[in-house]
Amino acid sequence: MQQVTEQLTQRCRERLPSGTSQLRLAILPTNSREVTPLPTERRDDFLAGLRARMLTAAARREELAAQEETSEPPSPLPLPGERALLIQACTTCRGSCCQLGDTKAYLGVETLLRFLNQHPHQSAEEAVAVYESHLPEHSYDGSCVYHTKRGCGLPTELRSDTCNNFYCRGLRAFFGGEEGPTQQQGIALSLSGQEIVRAAMMDTGTPQAVALELKAPLQP
Repeated sequence: MQQVTEQLTQRCRERLPSGTSQLRLAILPTNSREVTPLPTERRDDFLAGLRARMLTAAARREELAAQEETSEPPSPLPLPGERALLIQACTTCRGSCCQLGDTKAYLGVETLLRFLNQHPHQSAEEAVAVYESHLPEHSYDGSCVYHTKRGCGLPTELRSDTCNNFYCRGLRAFFGGEEGPTQQQGIALSLSGQEIVRAAMMDTGTPQAVALELKAPLQP
């Protein structure tokens, strides 16, 4: 497996524009789904599940208040430079990991409890209305209900720790090792199998990744 990965990485490097081939690579999956109108059935399934979990969270809030305890705080977000590269990498992939969100959107009871604690005067139904207000009209077919062409439809503070802090295998490799945490630039390659679907230059000094035009693949 390691040999296959090294061979694939080398083939990817051979197609990079001049001056970029030595930059660290983030080898990522790709989201190839189509954006469609959010079906009423999926919207209703999401809201029904959300409402049930929100009621559970509200009951838990009352229990904790009676015991004078609090819920766990959210996990800290990555540092600004790392987060900038993370967002640019995910934009290149277009959210392959978001597909598992489906009609639950990774919104478990703990995430909802945290939201309720941050808004102590809101009822469970009012909290559901907040999340409902962010549902998009269009999303990726079969993916998370909030997964849109522009990214996540939920503000960062409403998302789960999973959504805010998940690193796929490619990102873990990119940010791993001695140099990973201090990276200022890199190349994001979104692959389907061994085919490069999208490539982009990532840079902490720019607001978004810059698409790269790749060289033609070398003939065997």
